[in-house]
Amino acid sequence: MSSMLELHENMLHDAENSKEAEAEKQELLEFFYKYAEQAEILLSNDSEDYTEDDVIKLASYLIDQDIDGNEQVDKVAELDESGRIMARAFVDELSKNTDVQE
Repeated sequence: MSSMLELHENMLHDAENSKEAEAEKQELLEFFYKYAEQAEILLSNDSEDYTEDDVIKLASYLIDQDIDGNEQVDKVAELDESGRIMARAFVDELSKNTDVQE
């Protein structure tokens, strides 16, 4: 009886994993579709003579550009945080020196 219960639980778990995988696949397709659509709009504005390969190539450039932009935003945020930490340390050090002199 317990093996039937385990089998049933495994089947439910597999079905749940399958649903999650399908949702992830759909999300990924929507992601690529968004960039492909954007690339096609940009190409159609420039000329009517473009191929599917042109759309794919431009879409991958757009994805790379967004990834690079996000990485730069992350770097700026890290530098901003580091600067704030150093500024606080500097102010703390100045206040210690001011307290000692008084």
